[in-house]
Amino acid sequence: MLLAIDIGNSHIAVGLNDGESWVHHWRIHTEANRTSDEYASVIYALVHQQHIRLDEVQQAVLSSVVPELVSTLKRAVQSLFGISAFLIDSTIITGLAEGTMPPEIGSDLLANAAAAHAQFPQQDCMVIDFGTALTFTTVSAQGRILGGGYRSGSGVSGRGPVYEDRAAASYRHPDAQECTRTHDRLGYPGRGGVRVYRSDIKSDRAD
Repeated sequence: MLLAIDIGNSHIAVGLNDGESWVHHWRIHTEANRTSDEYASVIYALVHQQHIRLDEVQQAVLSSVVPELVSTLKRAVQSLFGISAFLIDSTIITGLAEGTMPPEIGSDLLANAAAAHAQFPQQDCMVIDFGTALTFTTVSAQGRILGGGYRSGSGVSGRGPVYEDRAAASYRHPDAQECTRTHDRLGYPGRGGVRVYRSDIKSDRAD
């Protein structure tokens, strides 16, 4: 089985895939002060509750927007299952067009783009992910990432980004402050904001 861990600002999603479907998935609170032993204990309890043997988990993949928890969760996976979790980043094979995944793109936006392109091949896609932050990722029918952005989600609306480094995920704007100003126009929630962003993408492609 494949163990997938998605570390978000508010929650950590944990899932098990048997090669055909997601057979189990859970959500736990993100706590930056937890140790790897504590996270290993929580994950073990979830897996054991479903009568899954530890040796059935043979692969692990990790996505994170909380940098300080990456090594913690990797150690938890190593100690629990005896395997190394690989981190999603722009250097791995995702099915997306090579050369369109800049190093600064967040692993959450990269995973969203890869999944959208796999689910809807030969179609232009926009992924809107409602989390602690509201993220937008666009990918072309050819698998080229066209851009990505974010703004504060409903849980932190008006308080700005939870983690400042998340601004780097909006890689179309190298300046973090400019990125925040630009994507703050989107508003939250509502279709109007989506129309503004879509208009920006169309304009970029026309250029």
